[in-house]
Amino acid sequence: AAPAAAAPAAPAGAPSGAAVADIPFNASDAIAMLLAYSAKVRPDQIGESDTTDTLTNGVSSRRNQLLMDISSELGVASVDGAAEATVKALSALVDKVAPNYKAFGPVLSDIVRDRVRGLFGAAGVKLGQITKRVTDTWQLGEGWASHVVAALRAGNPRRRQLPRWRPRLAEHRSRFQCGRRQRADRRGRCRRSLPTRAWPSPCRAQVAQPVAPWSIPQPWTRSRPR
Repeated sequence: AAPAAAAPAAPAGAPSGAAVADIPFNASDAIAMLLAYSAKVRPDQIGESDTTDTLTNGVSSRRNQLLMDISSELGVASVDGAAEATVKALSALVDKVAPNYKAFGPVLSDIVRDRVRGLFGAAGVKLGQITKRVTDTWQLGEGWASHVVAALRAGNPRRRQLPRWRPRLAEHRSRFQCGRRQRADRRGRCRRSLPTRAWPSPCRAQVAQPVAPWSIPQPWTRSRPR
């Protein structure tokens, strides 16, 4: 009998992701991603004791919009108790409500697409190419691809993320500085002269120029028509 042909050896540096078990991307992972996007923080900056009310700074309109986005992302009518639940309890709740969740839903799809366009739009890289890179080249599962995309959406890991209160503090500081500049501009507008304008500044007091008496035409000096 002819000897069996030996199996070809794997080339050096070939991807070995086929032996790596896939990791699931559950509904709790999607909701953590959505909460971080709404609060403008990284997912690891959200504590287990946080709620939708604390993440939205108590603004009712933002909280209601976040609850609507959670329901839309999971494809359910509503999530009972999501408004009062902590992040830890909410994660267990959404996994129970949507056990067959598949990334990504209608809300996160738009968010991820905008993020990828902002990062790789100049290079022409699209979301499908990133997923194909993970599943084909690296030979990893769909769960790995979803987690990679979620990491891209979380932000650049090389850039230090500011605490949650820092962006709001910077916003108030910029508003205060803008108000100071506007007030200083109004004060300086009354002090400086504008030579390019033909009309006088309204902030300046109008001073009458002295006129020689002989330059004023007198009615009795006019000649009568003949």
